[in-house]
Amino acid sequence: MQHSIGRILTTHVGSLPRPRELLDLMKAKLSGAAFDKAAYDERVKSAVAECVRKQVETGIDVVSDGEQSKPGFFSYVRERLEGFEARPHQTRQLFADEVAAFPEYYKKYFREAMMGGAVVPVVPLVATGPVKYRGEAALKRDIENLKTAAKDAGAQGAFMPAVAPSGVGTNEYYRTEEEFFHAVGAALREEYKAIVDAGLLLQVDDPFLCDIFGDSALGAARQRARAEMYVEAVNEALSGIPPEKVRYHICYGINEGPRIHEAALADVVGYMLKVNAGAYSFEAANPRHEHEYHLWGDHPREQHRRASGPDRRAPRAVREAGRQGKRRRGRGLRIFLAGDLQHRGAPDRGVGEVRGDARRGAARDEAVVVLGERG
Repeated sequence: MQHSIGRILTTHVGSLPRPRELLDLMKAKLSGAAFDKAAYDERVKSAVAECVRKQVETGIDVVSDGEQSKPGFFSYVRERLEGFEARPHQTRQLFADEVAAFPEYYKKYFREAMMGGAVVPVVPLVATGPVKYRGEAALKRDIENLKTAAKDAGAQGAFMPAVAPSGVGTNEYYRTEEEFFHAVGAALREEYKAIVDAGLLLQVDDPFLCDIFGDSALGAARQRARAEMYVEAVNEALSGIPPEKVRYHICYGINEGPRIHEAALADVVGYMLKVNAGAYSFEAANPRHEHEYHLWGDHPREQHRRASGPDRRAPRAVREAGRQGKRRRGRGLRIFLAGDLQHRGAPDRGVGEVRGDARRGAARDEAVVVLGERG
């Protein structure tokens, strides 16, 4: 992790909007239409350079490539891992309890904003053979593009997101779910290690850990067992990688919609902190989580792990920074907040407020404020 005693460093969740012309090229590529591969690769490279430059100009210290080369989780997984088969007529139910409570809203949301907003239709993947890594060439291009862009823009640091084992699909090949997730983790370890070996920070994106605790059909015992399985698979994939080179991101409270069955942060945080990472982030974008920053004052793991606090707006980041600073003054605590500050014409609106208050409240602490992307 990058550190600073002079000011609070800023970063963000990872994914950023792709240029329209790049999206058109992606759509042609993924739909099987004719496209110019050289032009496609060059447009990805220039898109990375553009988004990194804009991040630095905005005041982001630790930048990403904006995932410009990745059209989405499942499409990216198909490119990087072998052993999976697409099932275009199969559906994957997301947060079923919320959908049952608000069917009209989520019908429109999935059609227009989530899966409906994808470059190509989101097709579920099923493991039908041994899972192995095959994304070396694509990963090499991504790493080279980000490192070049970060150097040219003068970025202080750079990170690259990669999917967690829980986010790749379902299993029809391995005897057990545990065997499946550990096989996926072993394959993804090649990507994780290559990112770190290239001198970049690795961000592991885990889209489904939190969903476990919002699925009433599983029951409490199966929820806990499945969460443990997810964490074990991630840690196995991270074996041998120094925790300080890893950020762990979970999609907690991510979507812009009514959520009345979502798990409390207290249900999730213990599993999150078991992952061998140096820092943690999560959106907590839903207003239901406004109060949950209080959890960090009580959680026992706070004594010896990096703290992570939810936020979407500057005021809560200010409160959290001040709270943590007063509690842990002089103990080297790193605060890692996931937030969402939309500057809209005032590039430093909110950021200065956060920095100023955090410095006053945590003058002897190292701190990081993460500016998250709108879900």
